[in-house]
Amino acid sequence: MSEVVKKIPKACHYIYFHIDDDKEINEVWNYLTKEYEKDTDGVVCTLEPTADSTISISLATGDEYGAYLSCFEDVATIGMLFYSEDTTLQGIDDKRNQLDNLLSSQIGEATVLIVDKEDQLKVAKEKFSEFESVESGLSFGKLYHFYDEDRGFYFCLPFEKDPLFDFLVEELPLFDASFQSLDKKVKYFQDQLRLMEQERVAADKFVSKLLYAGIGKKETDAERIDVLEKEIDDLSQLYEKIANYTYMIKNAVLTVRNDLLKLDEGLASFCIERRLESQYIQMNKKFQDRLETEGSLLSNTLTGIKTAIDIVDTKVGLQRGKESLTLQQQTQHLQEEGTSMQMATSMIEFVLVFFYSLESWEILSSHEIFSLIPVTLKIGLIGSWAFMAVIATHFLAMSWRENWKLNKGVVISFAILIAILISIILITQYYAGVAAHAADAANGH
Repeated sequence: MSEVVKKIPKACHYIYFHIDDDKEINEVWNYLTKEYEKDTDGVVCTLEPTADSTISISLATGDEYGAYLSCFEDVATIGMLFYSEDTTLQGIDDKRNQLDNLLSSQIGEATVLIVDKEDQLKVAKEKFSEFESVESGLSFGKLYHFYDEDRGFYFCLPFEKDPLFDFLVEELPLFDASFQSLDKKVKYFQDQLRLMEQERVAADKFVSKLLYAGIGKKETDAERIDVLEKEIDDLSQLYEKIANYTYMIKNAVLTVRNDLLKLDEGLASFCIERRLESQYIQMNKKFQDRLETEGSLLSNTLTGIKTAIDIVDTKVGLQRGKESLTLQQQTQHLQEEGTSMQMATSMIEFVLVFFYSLESWEILSSHEIFSLIPVTLKIGLIGSWAFMAVIATHFLAMSWRENWKLNKGVVISFAILIAILISIILITQYYAGVAAHAADAANGH
């Protein structure tokens, strides 16, 4: 590069576009560089990518202002360069506002000011105190980044000037474009995540209510079959919706993970701090973890709906079998078949109660605490709970057939259920204490 090209600006303003927006990119670029065609002191040149760079740059420089256009992968950056010692944020905004009628689809924007003293960084921090901020250590200086939803602000204090030009036209805009792109995607996914969480909770409640709504309800065989077939139709539609959400969440996780890698690479090119300890990475990594957790919960809900469909379908088959046997066999045979149906239904209820109780325990206690509880203890307690729930349902049905006459079976089974529930609560509290103690010990180290 010639000495003119290497001229270090006092400030920069970046505007990012999708590479496909070539018409808007050309209009902005032509507007910014038209004055250099008339300025004999100005220089307009194209810099070919070096051996270790894939960024192509076109550069135009004058006495007071300059401009450059860089393209990397799917993002084009147009930068305005300000060389005057008297450059201010207001002056940058005035220059940028001249482009308002040419801008309609930019990805984002950012402003960089080069400062000479540490005190100027402190003033900047006070001026932008309402913004989120990150201080990064550069190999050749310091960098403050202030950002909101629409625009980023950077203040750079270089200890040496030689790397500054390449940093301003290649490394920093590449990182900032990745950061702003990811930030917008995360905000979109956050809105989607809230909707998915609401829909998942509603789906869990719907399945639970649907499977237990028929207990003690008087219906003819024909009515019962119609109800069950309607339930299968409702469950199938719900399965399709949750399956779609599961696909969306997996795509969101993949998108955030890939963008985090790109952001991490951008940081690594100029940030001397440990890469994965950077605040940029951590605050988005936490959201990625939330997405993955919700994806797991959606998968569980999907499995629950599929199980419910199978159960209801089995009930339809059993109901139709019962209806057919009623027409063909005598009372004794019908009673035997009824006993078989009751056993099958009890087994189905056992599996259903076991599955949902185990999932509910994990969700209510948190995954970290739940994972500390021994498997044999979890299976034993939930198995006992599910078994007694089936028994209690049986005695409750008997009581209903006798006009709700209270029997010993109802009292004893519900007493045992309460005792098991208390045991589950006490065990959960115990292991919560274990987890808290472990966390305190870790923090102490």
